[in-house]
Amino acid sequence: GWVVAHTHMVGGGFPDIVCSKGGITILVEIKDGLKPPSAQKMTVAEENFHLSWQSHIAVVHSVDDVYALHRSLFLV
Repeated sequence: GWVVAHTHMVGGGFPDIVCSKGGITILVEIKDGLKPPSAQKMTVAEENFHLSWQSHIAVVHSVDDVYALHRSLFLV
């Protein structure tokens, strides 16, 4: 039931996707949880963007993270 817009090409540290459901919009940075931790680190631009953003934003490393994020937003 989520609407997802791919925004990985925006640059400047902007997250990979923007998701919306039930009046909630969240920006999501996707990191490959199968890579070593050093390869999952956010760039300086990503860190700065996350620190400056004043609404819902998250980083996910796995499908389980996506489900946990959904549950945290909708208490399911």
